[in-house]
Amino acid sequence: MTQSLEPETRITKVVMGTRLDHVPAPETQTFFTRLCVSCGEETVTEVEYPQDMAIVCNVCAPAYYERLAQEQHALLAIDASPEAKFRMIVIAATAMNRTVHRLYCDQQ
Repeated sequence: MTQSLEPETRITKVVMGTRLDHVPAPETQTFFTRLCVSCGEETVTEVEYPQDMAIVCNVCAPAYYERLAQEQHALLAIDASPEAKFRMIVIAATAMNRTVHRLYCDQQ
C-alpha cells in the first residue's frame, strides 16, 4: 500500500471577531465579548461561541492564519452567519448603486 504524498489535514476551527476598539460607534446590535487568543484584546462577535472555541481579532487574524498555514499546513475556509452575509450583500449593493434584488439578478 502506498502512502499519500499530501500532508495530513486536520481541521482547526477559529472564529474571527472584531477588536472592540475597531467597532464603529454607535452600534445598536447585540455583541458577545471574548478575548483574542493572539493579543488578548477585547473582541466582539455577533454569535455566542462555546468557551473552548478560539476567537482571534480582525487585527491579528492575517498573521494568525498565516502562522497556522505555515506550521500546520492549514487551508483557510471562511464562513459567516446568515445575518453577516446579508449585511455584506447590502453593503456591496449600496456601493454599486443597486438594490439587493438587482445585484442578485445581475449575477445570474
